[in-house]
Amino acid sequence: MDEQLIKKVLATVNVGEPYDDVAPEITAVRNWALDLCRQYNFEYNRTGKADIKMLKTLFAKTPANGITVLPNFHVEFGRNIYLGRNFFANYDCFFMDCAPIKFGDEIKIGPKCGFYTSNHVEDAVGRRAGYVESRPITVGNNVWFGASVTVVGGVTIGDNSIIGAGSVVVDDIPANVIAAGNPAKVIRPLRTDDRYRGMEGRTGDYHYGE
Repeated sequence: MDEQLIKKVLATVNVGEPYDDVAPEITAVRNWALDLCRQYNFEYNRTGKADIKMLKTLFAKTPANGITVLPNFHVEFGRNIYLGRNFFANYDCFFMDCAPIKFGDEIKIGPKCGFYTSNHVEDAVGRRAGYVESRPITVGNNVWFGASVTVVGGVTIGDNSIIGAGSVVVDDIPANVIAAGNPAKVIRPLRTDDRYRGMEGRTGDYHYGE
């Protein structure tokens, strides 16, 4: 894929204004990303091994190591996704990165989660013509998403928080809380447990696909 074309498409979709989602150059980059996801998922399912080089080609930013993305995952463009250290995404996740999706360090994402930055325009004529608008998603460090969580564009989630399974996150979530529901609301602050003091430097690594 032509890197200049990717940059041109990102400059269009990241501006925060409605854009033609069926324009040929946007379709070309989307299909490139779709093909990479298809290859990655096929090989992972066939061999049980993750092709980390393919993920590094697809994503905008990746750590030197500590990436686990289980099949069958999909993206919109890929190059709007930024990963911190020790990123884990369980089976069947979708990242609709029509605007930047930025994850901090030590992220754990349960199966069947979706991160959706894009929305069709409200105007009926524009919607039928294929126009959409997108807003970014920002996730802090050490956040855990339970299974089947939906996060929409324009949301920021603070450090250390937990998002309960099946939640739909439409508003910002502060740091150090448990949030759940549709729409997701803060349930309570995180509790601490003295059994885990002294483990601050430890990172759990599941070693899938090695």
